[in-house]
Amino acid sequence: MKKILVSVLSLFIAVGISDIAIAQTKKIKPQVKPQVKVEKVLTSEEKGQLFTQSYLDDLVDGETGYSYFCADADKSRFFSVRSYKILATRVRDKNTPKNLEYPELDKFGGSAKVRLDSSTKGGIQVTSTWTFYYSIGEMSGRTKRVVRNNIDAWGVCIDSIYEDNK
Repeated sequence: MKKILVSVLSLFIAVGISDIAIAQTKKIKPQVKPQVKVEKVLTSEEKGQLFTQSYLDDLVDGETGYSYFCADADKSRFFSVRSYKILATRVRDKNTPKNLEYPELDKFGGSAKVRLDSSTKGGIQVTSTWTFYYSIGEMSGRTKRVVRNNIDAWGVCIDSIYEDNK
């Protein structure tokens, strides 16, 4: 009985060793699963924040910001923007359902309230709070930041900018 047990055990060991030897000689390719890039769907609040931030970052970088304005809008310019703080944003985009009760509001794309540290045309430093009004429409141009963030696809542009009353 002991001999049979030793023989059976030797057979299992031999089979196990040969399996290991076979596994080592075979080149096993690791299975690579294709990576699927999942794009996050931004909420309208996140879009408003990103649109406003992109515009302001371009201003800080020395751009005029004209490309963010609607094609038919009067374009405003800030001089020497040093810093900003976005206080609030509300944006709807071209995919937002139509307002059947008040169709005149369908052009309204939202607004943002921003505190800007900039200069006047004469070089005097000023800090003011501004409200940007957005419309549903095409932007009048594109910058690298607009292309990188795919902002122009949202169909939102700056319609007007007003300084808040003090």
